[in-house]
Amino acid sequence: LKLTDEQTNQLIKLLDEYIEKNATAEAQLKAAYEDVRKLLFADDVDMKAVNTLLEKIGKMDSQLWHAYAQQLHDIKAMLTPEQKQSLKSLWEDGHPWMGGKPGNMPNMPMSPGTMHPNRGM
Repeated sequence: LKLTDEQTNQLIKLLDEYIEKNATAEAQLKAAYEDVRKLLFADDVDMKAVNTLLEKIGKMDSQLWHAYAQQLHDIKAMLTPEQKQSLKSLWEDGHPWMGGKPGNMPNMPMSPGTMHPNRGM
C-alpha cells in the first residue's frame, strides 16, 4: 500500500485499539462456537440450550462485525485514493490477510494478528 510513516503509526494504533477492545469478545465467541458444537454432537441434542446459545452467538457476532466495519471505515479514511484502490485490489486478488477471495469471508476477519502493517502490507 506504500503507507507513509505517519499512516503506519495511525494504522498500528487503530489495529491495537481494535484488538484491545475486542479480543475478549472474540475469545468468547470462539468458546460459544465450541459449546454449540458440543451440544450438537451430544447423544441427545438439547434444542433449548442450542437455541439460547445460537442467539448469544448471533448477538456477539453482530457486535464484532459492527466493530470491524467501523475499523475498516477508519482505516480507509486515512488512505489516499490510490491506496484505497491498492487495498481493493489486494482483497479482490484474495490476499491472505484480507481473508481470501470475496465470498470466503472468515468468521472474524480482523482477529488479533491477522492484519498488521508489519505483516504483509
